[in-house]
Amino acid sequence: MDFATAGTSFRMSSNEPAYRPDEELAGIFAGLSGVLLTEDTVAEALGTVTSLAADTIGDSTGAGVSLLDPAGTRISSGATDPLVKRLDDLQYRYDEGPCLTAWQESTVVRSDPEEDERRWPSWTRAAQALGLRSFLSAALITGERTLGAIKVYSTATDAYSDRDADLLRRFAIQAAIFVSNVQTMQAAGQMSDTLKETLRRRDVLAMARGIVMARNHIGPEEAFRRLVVESHTSRRVLTDVADRIVASATEA
Repeated sequence: MDFATAGTSFRMSSNEPAYRPDEELAGIFAGLSGVLLTEDTVAEALGTVTSLAADTIGDSTGAGVSLLDPAGTRISSGATDPLVKRLDDLQYRYDEGPCLTAWQESTVVRSDPEEDERRWPSWTRAAQALGLRSFLSAALITGERTLGAIKVYSTATDAYSDRDADLLRRFAIQAAIFVSNVQTMQAAGQMSDTLKETLRRRDVLAMARGIVMARNHIGPEEAFRRLVVESHTSRRVLTDVADRIVASATEA
């Protein structure tokens, strides 16, 4: 799927309808509904979000998304500029910064020279040393869950207006829907794997019990009792005992 539109520059004449990047973003995600969401397509889609945000919101140097990876570690995705990654890494290192605040408080955060250093002293000083002068960050909210935050950074002073804050909030709404759907699919995949393993263990136990019944001319309850006794005596889990019995019957 081609996401190349994200890097396009948009200039509308006074006779044309107002350009709505948030609506284009919704269209992009709608187009993803029938696409297999592999790790590559997810990264590409989030890259589209951040590229479109950087191109259309204020005087942005770059944009990115902060999320949790499967191990529960905070990561940045779709960073459009190396500065974005460096600024995000500083937030994770100091455990403070506007993106983490937007994430934790489920809100939109905009730079304020009189308040930034008071709120995030370590991060603000380090960020300013890298040339940061303005930022916006909006939480990714779906239902009652906050999944992360999307942000834009700028090396220009006073780069963002109230309108820019509202536009980033709209971006965050679309991005949150997408991220939530991806996480739901991932959870369903993990559940499917767990179910498959549960069914496999059930089948192995049934086969092992049948083998014990046939070998010893006993009923199902006595066969299962013997499996449990063998598990306890050998200090192996029941499914390992069953696997060995099934394997021995196959080899025979």
